Amino acid sequence: MNMNTIILNNEDVNHFLEMIQVKKVSDSLEFLNAIIFGVYEHIPFQNLTLLNSKKRPTELDIIEDMLSGVGGLCNTRNGFMYLLLKALGFKVYFLSASMLQADCHVIILVEIGNEKYLVDTGNGFPYLTAISLEHTLVYSHQYLNHRVIQKNNLFFMQHSQDKELKTWEDSYSFTLKKVLFSSFNTMLDKQYLEIGWGPFTNSIRLNSWNKNGGVIVRDKLLLKLEKNKKREKYIFKNLIDFKMHIQKYYGEKFINLVDIENAWNKYCELEKEKKGIITS
Repeated sequence: MNMNTIILNNEDVNHFLEMIQVKKVSDSLEFLNAIIFGVYEHIPFQNLTLLNSKKRPTELDIIEDMLSGVGGLCNTRNGFMYLLLKALGFKVYFLSASMLQADCHVIILVEIGNEKYLVDTGNGFPYLTAISLEHTLVYSHQYLNHRVIQKNNLFFMQHSQDKELKTWEDSYSFTLKKVLFSSFNTMLDKQYLEIGWGPFTNSIRLNSWNKNGGVIVRDKLLLKLEKNKKREKYIFKNLIDFKMHIQKYYGEKFINLVDIENAWNKYCELEKEKKGIITS
């Protein structure tokens, strides 16, 4: 099955918009931003399904994981966003971005009139709106400031946690060359099957965001952010503790759909192997 030829039906589109609590409006950019924010708020960025998998998800797996609210990584979240936006009449295209590895991140280009926007719901960082590629604008969140700058034909997503915005770090780079989703197949095979190829095969990542903050799970650490409050940190003690907190922040439906125990145990086993290599 080819992602570029799949068409979501109206029932699936309406179900998803209802799930992320978005109503269609006439203004295209406002509607697009509402969808992006809804995905970040209601659909988790997570790699637990990767830890539980022995292969990269098919296009049908991607659709199922998003329609069920399970979420996933960039291939799942941005892959589905492409299908959703296309079904809603947006001009949308896949782009390839480079982080630690070349062409390892799936992102989306959306064209509205003569304006071009980057859409990226598939990163662990909160990019809660469409990002202008015509103007260098700073987008701010409780956790992160970000912007996209252009140097010749190369664009850079940059992050800053400096309140004065004097220091910026590159997160990833990309061009406006449109690609097929199938061009990511080799990369995704490595990401899902080769331990240590990327950050997701031997770690735990589970994030959700809203305009006032968010909940970040990184391995055994839980970080909770709320506007005008001190960041709360918590270290998971064991599987039961982990599962209890995941249910608290992501709901019973999520833990019923994702094998939390297997993902936790796999992560812990890999941690032991890593420490064994280090100390041997």
